[in-house]
Amino acid sequence: MSEIFISYARSTSGQTREVAEQLRTLGYRVWLDEDLPAHRAYADVIEERLRGAKAVLVVWSAEAVKSQWVRAEADFARKSGTLVQFTVDGVLPPMPFDQIHCEDLRASHPDTASGGWARIVASIADLTGGPSGGTGTSAEPVASTPSKPSICVLPFTNMSGDVEQEYFSDGISEDIITDLSKVSSLSVIARNSAFAFRGGNVDVRHIARQLNVSHVLEGSVRKVGGRVRISAQLIDGVRNDHIWAERYDRDVTDIFALQDEITQAIVNALKLRLLPQERQNIERRGTTNLEAYELYLRGTRPAFAAEELRARIALLEAATRAAPDYADAWGALAHARSNLAFYLPYAERAEVAVVVMAEAERALASEAHNAAALWAQLNLLPPFGRFADRERLIEAMEGRGSRHPRSVYLHSAHLSNVGRIRAAIGQAQLAQEMDPVDPAVANWRGLMLYAGGRYGEARKYLESALARWPDSHYLAVNLTLVCVQTKDWTTIDALLAPERLAQFPLRESERSTRGYVSVMRDPSRQSRRRPIDSARRRFRETGSADFFQLQLAAEMGAADEAHAIAATARFGPAGNDRDLLGSDAYRPGPLFYFSSPQFRRDPRFVNLCARLGLVDHWLATQRWPDCVDEVAPYYDFIAQCERVAAGPSLPLANEAF
Repeated sequence: MSEIFISYARSTSGQTREVAEQLRTLGYRVWLDEDLPAHRAYADVIEERLRGAKAVLVVWSAEAVKSQWVRAEADFARKSGTLVQFTVDGVLPPMPFDQIHCEDLRASHPDTASGGWARIVASIADLTGGPSGGTGTSAEPVASTPSKPSICVLPFTNMSGDVEQEYFSDGISEDIITDLSKVSSLSVIARNSAFAFRGGNVDVRHIARQLNVSHVLEGSVRKVGGRVRISAQLIDGVRNDHIWAERYDRDVTDIFALQDEITQAIVNALKLRLLPQERQNIERRGTTNLEAYELYLRGTRPAFAAEELRARIALLEAATRAAPDYADAWGALAHARSNLAFYLPYAERAEVAVVVMAEAERALASEAHNAAALWAQLNLLPPFGRFADRERLIEAMEGRGSRHPRSVYLHSAHLSNVGRIRAAIGQAQLAQEMDPVDPAVANWRGLMLYAGGRYGEARKYLESALARWPDSHYLAVNLTLVCVQTKDWTTIDALLAPERLAQFPLRESERSTRGYVSVMRDPSRQSRRRPIDSARRRFRETGSADFFQLQLAAEMGAADEAHAIAATARFGPAGNDRDLLGSDAYRPGPLFYFSSPQFRRDPRFVNLCARLGLVDHWLATQRWPDCVDEVAPYYDFIAQCERVAAGPSLPLANEAF
């Protein structure tokens, strides 16, 4: 039974999920009504969970005060002596709950290590006796019995005798993953992790143990002419027993109905109950046009290089011509074109953005939560500013009935860029649980652990990940950053050894990584002056500045001049051939990394945040960054934000945004 029951109103569901994830990270078992089983009466489950909880955490808000459900749950907890409560918007609890202490978390969120949140955690520990599930922060996820049925859909084997037909078997697997992801009572491993097990002998129990899933689906596809044969089998990952198997031999034009049959058979075999909306979502097919569908499958195969993306775009354009109302094709087309834009200079992106927006809107007109279309619109947003638009798009991605794996990753990245690193760590861990063997997701989790100053955990995790993916230069760079903070020069020498770099180069990151290591390793005055000298020269020649360079200069003792430059420098692209490319360029997240506190300890740091649009975002949302508590001995961060917002307007960090 759950140790902690959380009661809340729907308007605060996003904040409540963050609270739940942070408590789970601390090792607690947490229950939200999102985990309500489909086959049982709501009131019965609520009462059962309330009676079994050792602590009931009530999230008060303007809507919660009006909710009879929240009041009833709070009253049960009050009478049972298990009530812990806090407000997220300053609204005080109604009578009689106002007689019990209520924390105000407007300025202290579950991603902070002190203040109101720390007192809530202490109260929960007193009521529960502390976490029963461990810290939840080990480098590798600990295998356990999943709390609800979970499944990995392996890539179906292409038995057509033509390697060019692999797109079709992959597409069948991906569609089944997508359909099953719409079932709220089932956890589904993301495509990237499932497809990592392509080929070779499949050890189902090993896969189930590694991914911590209860079931594995495997199968094969043979497509010859106008006929298709699909074999599928559902296996219990613990006992290695086949609990369902079937072979389908159909005309290829029946492929859409066949996918519905397979999904329904899996749901039945797992004894799950579909909600009416979930059934409708699964049965919704973007098209019945087989030509368009096959073009879509070809066009959505993984692509990374610019030329690959252009080829995928041509296929998806053909799909939309064959089926003009095919929302999935329009969304995938917008997303592919938005990714291509990252390879283009900023000066050339505006024209592409107009096309991407039109394509995304075509998709969203038919399907309001089309993940690919929303992701494409996210890709068009500038690296800073327009934070509210970014949150809106991420929330829309998460409103599909089940959380899209990439939306969790993007949510984590957004949290880091608005200074909420500890919340970003929780989302990064969730993203890795959904996509456990994707190296990009693994790297992000390691980076967030580093960003939060959790160097011991970060090192263990990154070392484990690098052993698995030794060619990932991102993992090697982030492990180097961790070792710099712990002054482990021996490991750094091994990571930067010529023989290793010859086999596993750091690519475009080698120069900056070596430069950073050199500055941090050499305590001489000449070395410590290098960051500010470089920042001054860059500002004098271009009028621009770099977040990381200014932070490093402040750490080396030049905080005053670093802030003087930050007051008027341009941040972000200039629109010339020297601009950085890629989706992560110019993000403000590194401003909040634990490793560089000196820059934040000066009140002028708030001025830079205002220029980036962050102060307006924090004041509007009342969700404050981690550094509120960190800089408290030096100045009142929230009061400084209010003063800067009320004062004269500051120059924008980049006029183009």
